[in-house]
Amino acid sequence: MGDKPVVWVAGGGFGNEELAGLFEAVGRKAVLLDMGLDKSVFAEVTHKAATHGVPGLLVNNFFTPLEDAPLHGYTEAVLDLAYLQLDAYSYLTKRAIPHFINGGVIVNIIPALGLIPAKGQSLISALSSGVIAMTRSWALELAYINIRSFAIAVGFTTEKNAPLSYPAIKRAVAPKDIFELIVYGEKSEMLDGSCVPLEGGYVAGYARDF
Repeated sequence: MGDKPVVWVAGGGFGNEELAGLFEAVGRKAVLLDMGLDKSVFAEVTHKAATHGVPGLLVNNFFTPLEDAPLHGYTEAVLDLAYLQLDAYSYLTKRAIPHFINGGVIVNIIPALGLIPAKGQSLISALSSGVIAMTRSWALELAYINIRSFAIAVGFTTEKNAPLSYPAIKRAVAPKDIFELIVYGEKSEMLDGSCVPLEGGYVAGYARDF
């Protein structure tokens, strides 16, 4: 395990603990960085994480559900939470990059609502689209230090909320699905600056009810 680049899994988003466990199960050391959205501790956490070994893969997943977020009804607190989540992706990454002394890969996990519209979800769409745009820019900005970046746009993650009459695959996304795509993307040199949908056909077969 010691000769492989360490995986950092940052944020408190869906499946992060499971992702870290899946990497450990295949012999890869994984460090879970769940520091919430308090930027004052990001630099300290990344410094401590670096003591576990040189990182080669950073998985950012700061998204947590935003309730009551339609354009005409969201509160200032919900808007602040959306902004803090968007900010966390770049703020943590900026402090992690100096530790990637041999290059590596950055993966940003966001909701598929960055690719499609949905009623009452404008803030989530804006947050996700913002992370996708940052990911594309990072691909250009970080190429000179041999760091690639890509995003994964994840569909419904619970059977309770998934409109399973729409997608081709009749189940919700599981952490193992995300893990398998991360592993593939880390190995694929041609995957850089891209956003890969992982939603079982939801984007392709999305039914807009307006």
